[in-house]
Amino acid sequence: MFKTIKQRILLGYLLVVIVSLIAAIVLTKNNANVENLVEAYVDETLPSLSAIDDIQTQSKELVLIAYSLYGTTINSREYNGQKDRLVDETNAKFSQFSYMGSDAAQEKFDVLVASAASLQQTMSATSIDWDIARENLQVITQAASELNALLTGVRSGVERAANSRTMAISAELSVSQFTIYSLIILLLAVSIMGYILAKRNIASPIEEMAKRLDDIAKTRNLQSRLPTQNLQELHAITHSVQGLLAVFHKGMTDLQHAVNDLNHSSQTLNSATSHSSTAILSFQGDIKQLVSVMDNLSDEMEQSLTLSIKAAEQAKGSAHQIAQGKVDVETTARAISDLTLNIDKTATTLDKLQSDGKNVSSVVKTIAEIADQTNLLALNAAIEAARAGESGRGFAVVADEVRTLASRTHQSTVEINAMLEKIVQSIRDSVQTMTSNKDKAHNALGLANELVITLEDGRKSVLSLVEVSNEASALVQLAKDQVQVAREGALDFQMLGDQVKAANTNVNSEAKSLFSLAENLQENVNRFKLS
Repeated sequence: MFKTIKQRILLGYLLVVIVSLIAAIVLTKNNANVENLVEAYVDETLPSLSAIDDIQTQSKELVLIAYSLYGTTINSREYNGQKDRLVDETNAKFSQFSYMGSDAAQEKFDVLVASAASLQQTMSATSIDWDIARENLQVITQAASELNALLTGVRSGVERAANSRTMAISAELSVSQFTIYSLIILLLAVSIMGYILAKRNIASPIEEMAKRLDDIAKTRNLQSRLPTQNLQELHAITHSVQGLLAVFHKGMTDLQHAVNDLNHSSQTLNSATSHSSTAILSFQGDIKQLVSVMDNLSDEMEQSLTLSIKAAEQAKGSAHQIAQGKVDVETTARAISDLTLNIDKTATTLDKLQSDGKNVSSVVKTIAEIADQTNLLALNAAIEAARAGESGRGFAVVADEVRTLASRTHQSTVEINAMLEKIVQSIRDSVQTMTSNKDKAHNALGLANELVITLEDGRKSVLSLVEVSNEASALVQLAKDQVQVAREGALDFQMLGDQVKAANTNVNSEAKSLFSLAENLQENVNRFKLS
């Protein structure tokens, strides 16, 4: 049992785990107890001590305000407000602890509160009885003193309980500390024991085996035997190394026989490479002549291909120029078309302007007629004013001015009609010119479209020529490629011959190296003790 390394390591780990589990259980239990004690101390003891201190302070304040009321430094209303506040706060503090003596302290506080109320009634009377007030004050002082003494006793009990809990917490912490130290010591002991056992049962046998292997490497004695080991893993290692030595022994024996065969083969190979070198030199001469003929043929085809490509490029350039001319003519045709549209629009505008001029002439004619009628009316008015004598003189002046204005208006209409006649005649001439230009523009547009068609036909003819030239170039290129392929094949044969020659040279060199290597191997094999 426990004859393997992993079993012994597992045993050590199990011991560590068991000890750790025991320590963890003990520490968990102690921590729970400490937590309960600390919780009780925090939730009960500390609030109780704080409440006792607050009650003592508030009872003293109650006595002080009683003396202040007796000394008339505060009035009854202020006293009542402060008293009620202190009583409420003190009752709230009494509810925070429930130690022995808390009920008696509550009763004493109630007596104190009742005495304070009696003092308030006495001091609030219309006629103050100072003797009763002093008695009430004495009762208050005595009740406060008794309450303070009782609370001091309760505080002592709370402190004793707190000390008891503190000691219990210290005891639990001491147990936890002892458990931790014990666990550390036990782990150290297990570690030291594991180190000693590992050194004795694992490290020392491995070091001994390494030493024996170093001796085998130095002496090259493949028949040596390794010592037997007790542990299964070390025994397996020893058995494997011993098997490896046996394999080395067999391999070196086989290598010795192979080296002898290698010496004979290298000599035969050296003789064969000498005969193949002569045949390779003759083959290389024939290949060089074939490559020279193919180079001349390839140069001639290259010149033909260059001429075909130049012709195709020139044809492409001509086609491009024709296409560019077609584009320019199309652009010109579009411009002529746009010009025709603009001429049509201008002619329409001039027609409308001519019609508007005729309308204006009609309006001016109407104005002239109105001016003639106004002149007649003014003349009649002047005649009537002359008949009226002195009383119509002012009206005669106005009639004369109106007649003068009518004459000027009639003259202006005559001038306007003359100008409109000239404008209408100019517009009529412009319309005729526009009509003539429109016809010419339409003719130019038709000619431009015919030129576009002609240029397109010419471009197609040139492109057909380009295609023929390209086909010729492709055929020449194909023939050139075939020649190039044949040349490359010949070069490949030449390269193959060079490679065969180089390989033959390398084989010859390697044969010599192989013979030298065989001799070195034979020398190295002879160093090992095989029998």
